[in-house]
Amino acid sequence: MPEDQKPSRLQQITQITQVASSISVVVGIIVAVITVYSTLRNANVAVTGVRLSTLATLKQFIDDDTKIRQQADQFLESPYNSPQKLHELIVLKGSGKKAYDSDELKDLREVGHHYEVLATLVKLEYIDFDLVFESIPFPDDIWNATEDFRKEIRTKNWSAGKGLPDFWSNLEYLKHRYDEARRKNKRFQ
Repeated sequence: MPEDQKPSRLQQITQITQVASSISVVVGIIVAVITVYSTLRNANVAVTGVRLSTLATLKQFIDDDTKIRQQADQFLESPYNSPQKLHELIVLKGSGKKAYDSDELKDLREVGHHYEVLATLVKLEYIDFDLVFESIPFPDDIWNATEDFRKEIRTKNWSAGKGLPDFWSNLEYLKHRYDEARRKNKRFQ
């Protein structure tokens, strides 16, 4: 090769630098892909771990739900399964708070507490709603039986003539979620 056609030292260094730059871009892309894959894999493992940890909590709720359903039945068979009797109890006790905390409504209070806690865990996404929906029936009978009672408590008679607007609000959230899921699920139509 003649001297004048030979690449200069500067051209050789430029070519080597371009090849090295191209290789580093390819290596960078490979490293990024591996990092993204690893991150996704770790996220999948974490999600699986979270789901498994919620199973223990859900199992406890399922176990407790059997007892709570019996208490719901006891309330529904009691004389207080009547809007009139619940109102009379509020008047007798002097406030909705005192009536709700009374021995007469012990079963209702425990049922309400159970589902309020469950609803809170669903609302805050500590427990997956779909898992709850498939495992624990909503207490529609209790919900329907307490409609007037809830209205009275929320609007005017919790304590000192004032309502407690958020009384069973998490349970109401759960009710809406169940209703929505039932509408979407063809089994319930």
